[in-house]
Amino acid sequence: MKKVKRRLGISLILSLPVFGWLFLGIYSHPEYTNSYLFIKHRPSTTFNFVTCRESDLCANEVPRHLIQQEKLYKEFIDDGKGNKRSIYIPYL
Repeated sequence: MKKVKRRLGISLILSLPVFGWLFLGIYSHPEYTNSYLFIKHRPSTTFNFVTCRESDLCANEVPRHLIQQEKLYKEFIDDGKGNKRSIYIPYL
């Protein structure tokens, strides 16, 4: 019985960081440089969400990776209301 409890405790301790990484994220406000920790509405391997709304690039000059990051930001922060489930992180 002790071995079962010990294995359960070890697996719980090892799985918490994985679930935190899948269900938590950090985003920066586009106008201000404030960072926020938020709860994702679905699991995702992306942890840091950035937007290129305030950049000076023209629409046809934006690289593909920035377009993908913008789609993820829109899905998780704007449409998924991640900004409603967020906590301000000072000094980040």
